[in-house]
Amino acid sequence: MFEKILNLFLKPKTVTPVIEKVLELFKVKQRLLDEYNYQLAKMANEQFEKEIADLDSARKMQIEALKQNDLFSKRFIYYLTIALIGASIGVSLLPFFVEYPEGNKEFIQRGTDFLYITSGAQVIAFF
Repeated sequence: MFEKILNLFLKPKTVTPVIEKVLELFKVKQRLLDEYNYQLAKMANEQFEKEIADLDSARKMQIEALKQNDLFSKRFIYYLTIALIGASIGVSLLPFFVEYPEGNKEFIQRGTDFLYITSGAQVIAFF
């Protein structure tokens, strides 16, 4: 066994092709990983662009609504905002005054999470 190891060090020409093959495999793997990361970043950028375009179109819609003479149409987005934030505050305070069955705890938690997301994140993102 020792002689085989010694021969490998004494005859480096036989080891070099093996090392080159291993290095080539690592290079191929790294290229594939780089390509995957590039595609992932590209998809994330496309999704971000879509979200920005969506918010921009909502703002343009509000600008057009402000040009109307109808006060309800002009202020609808503000009424909707007040309703969403009011509902989330109401749902947050309701457990202090009402006792819920233990089996409904998860359902109530999902409802409050939904209201927090819609009223918090979306309203703030719009304004």
